[in-house]
Amino acid sequence: MGQNDAIKMPIFAGITLTGLYYAMEYFGKEATNHFILFYFGLAGGAGVKALLFMLTGDTHKKHDQTFVIDFSIKAIGLDIQLTKLDLPCVFVSVIWMGIYAFYKNMIFNNFLALIFTL
Repeated sequence: MGQNDAIKMPIFAGITLTGLYYAMEYFGKEATNHFILFYFGLAGGAGVKALLFMLTGDTHKKHDQTFVIDFSIKAIGLDIQLTKLDLPCVFVSVIWMGIYAFYKNMIFNNFLALIFTL
């Protein structure tokens, strides 16, 4: 972490928390919670892929080389690149988050946290 990152971190944290506050005020707590779970489901695809590589080694490396989805929005600096392997990993992650949102089971929550930390 560099000096510029340390300076920007409280600013981004403040913007994020303010955005969450207004999202909860405007959309309600439940809708905001489901949006955050969906976001974690999308971002969790990287964790599922890392877990897959940890368990199987480089068996699926050939599916992780060419991009199926590749686009960017330069105005906001957003680059989205997904491979053939990313798509099923994101699907599995979103399904897990859906199960958690439906059941809200503490054991399943701890299981997801364990997978995330691995």
